[in-house]
Amino acid sequence: MKFLRKLLDYVELSIYILFNYLKFYTFYRLFSFKEILDYVKKSSKTRKTSRATLQNIKKINGYISSLLRIKSCMIISIVLFKTFKRNGYKPSLIIGVQKDKKEFKSHAWVKLSEKEFFLSPDEEYKRIMEIT
Repeated sequence: MKFLRKLLDYVELSIYILFNYLKFYTFYRLFSFKEILDYVKKSSKTRKTSRATLQNIKKINGYISSLLRIKSCMIISIVLFKTFKRNGYKPSLIIGVQKDKKEFKSHAWVKLSEKEFFLSPDEEYKRIMEIT
């Protein structure tokens, strides 16, 4: 019975992550950056609806983003942020910018308990927005 409960939790988490990738991939194509972030702010409430561990969330998120070939840091970070929130964690979604001599870059990443996901240690971005 314990195995079955664990399997169902894993399947539920996978479906939730997959659904959010499909939703935000579509949003990314149809809506403005501001509209997407406004939606994320309004729809992201911390709640404990699953027993997912941090390790399982990261693992499934990585599998599904690879499977769907999604490379956008914005989409990956939003899905990870929403999944952490849904499972009772208190993450921050951070948007940053960087200006080199030749180009302007933007990046999105998630911070959870002083750990940052999808931010390379050798890159420095000026934080312009943080959603909690």
